Amino acid sequence: MSCRPYEASTCPISGGPPLEAARANGLVRIEIPSAGAIDVELSGRLQDAYGLRHAIVVDTPHVQPDSLLPELGEAAAELLSEITSADDVLGLAWSRAISAMTNALTALPAIPVVQLTGALARLDMADTSVDLVRQAARKSGGPAHFFYPRRSCQTPVPPVPYGSNPKSRVRSPASAP
Repeated sequence: MSCRPYEASTCPISGGPPLEAARANGLVRIEIPSAGAIDVELSGRLQDAYGLRHAIVVDTPHVQPDSLLPELGEAAAELLSEITSADDVLGLAWSRAISAMTNALTALPAIPVVQLTGALARLDMADTSVDLVRQAARKSGGPAHFFYPRRSCQTPVPPVPYGSNPKSRVRSPASAP
């Protein structure tokens, strides 16, 4: 007879009387970790320490680096799906973790999805913040709202390489009040 990992505490297979006695006295605790499991205790401590309404800590003890982001994305997508309601607005910036979360989303209420940052296209990444907003809005069935920044100065200011201008802390004439 075999037991599934989550049934270990009720499994009829035993380690014998010495192991059972050690478990009963609190000397031995048998845990079967699963990759990507949420550490509830540490999540609670994180919430308390920073006054957060929601926080999760994903335990990934033996996960390969290539599968870390998808596991984090799945946990974040599951939490987002649980805590969003029809009265919410979802704002998304771009990061690899947000991209992984958006890819893992399966359902959201029909809520507006808003782009919070500009779109930076990278050759090594398949998506931008615009793509993430579109994808999340498609999965929620709500509208997508994009961020279109306007120019901040009337006259163009030529770019100066970082650190080469000793007066770099001084505002340019175009942005002075």
